[in-house]
Amino acid sequence: MKITESDKYWIWLSSFSELRSRTISLLLSAFGDPEAIYRADSAALESIRGISRREKELLRVKDLSRTDRILQQCENQHISPVLFTQEAYPARLRSIFAPPAVLYVKGRLPSVDDQAVIAIIGTRKGSPYGLRMGRRISSEIIRSGGIVVSLLTPGIDLAVAEAAVSEDGCCIAVLGTAHESFSAPIVERILGNGAVISEYPPGTPTLRTHFRERNRIAAGISVGTVVVEAPQKSGTRLFVQEALEQNKDIYAVPGNADSELSAGTLELLKSGAKPVACGWDVLSEYTAIYPGLSFYDPDNLDPEEGYPETEIREKETPAWMDKLETLTVEQRQIIQQLTDSPRTTEELIEMTGMNTARILSQLTILEIKGIIKRDEGRRVSLNTHE
Repeated sequence: MKITESDKYWIWLSSFSELRSRTISLLLSAFGDPEAIYRADSAALESIRGISRREKELLRVKDLSRTDRILQQCENQHISPVLFTQEAYPARLRSIFAPPAVLYVKGRLPSVDDQAVIAIIGTRKGSPYGLRMGRRISSEIIRSGGIVVSLLTPGIDLAVAEAAVSEDGCCIAVLGTAHESFSAPIVERILGNGAVISEYPPGTPTLRTHFRERNRIAAGISVGTVVVEAPQKSGTRLFVQEALEQNKDIYAVPGNADSELSAGTLELLKSGAKPVACGWDVLSEYTAIYPGLSFYDPDNLDPEEGYPETEIREKETPAWMDKLETLTVEQRQIIQQLTDSPRTTEELIEMTGMNTARILSQLTILEIKGIIKRDEGRRVSLNTHE
């Protein structure tokens, strides 16, 4: 992407690692564009309230040579600067509070404004269940036509990105550092179909505050956030707070009520987050907005064609068949395990991979619909002659 002389002032404005995003927003509101900020004298800067003394000192440095060095490093590292004023800059991100002046992009940044982009986050210390659910939801979102956003933090975030690229899907990773400060094999895999982005130009030192700042970008390009697993106090909660301030949808994966790693997600569910157990639970919320989304069934069940051909067909009645058409993926998954013989709840948990709470809730729904029945020994079987 060609950078003009006037564009260089945007690069200059983005080059100060200690300049807060809030300050950049204040300056642009006051002066209109980066070149005017560059040319502002000390008196003009002093008139802006809410800017620290240190930030004012930084802005008095009128040196564009650093901009030229940044552009050269971008070329060397195959980074494309996307300026706030350019068409490639996501409108969805442009509308948030204090948007980045420049996005430094590696790979191919898709047109996120007309896509179902979902951020999936979780704790660094993910349990086997949390890691499995993160991978599953990421994979299913990709297969259903969505885009996944990851922070690439070790744990669930990294597992989410790995699952997305394993499906040859589009993953957007948002860094809290300059590109050269983050190195991992996953980056090259993401670049195949997606992008790695940062608001920090090459050469920017890493500050702790940058990791929280990246949250607004990841939330900003997304329509919703899925929290897979999170303790009561964690960085994940900070991300959710940012997403809520942007009026984004929040989803949470239910976990064990007595697990410390699920305390944060349980609190989110109590506060109104939507419970989800698969990728389609999330994307089904957006089918009216993004018609390109399509149902993905991990068991290869096509809801348009009904239940697959199995031995159960010999027992079906027309009324029972009609009921099958109304079932969710998980409910059909349970039925699949009951075609040969009755099962206990414990057996169904092991065979489907669902947790106890999820199995019990789905069995209750199936029993109400007349699809299953339970005998005196609490074994579950199909009620095909209902």
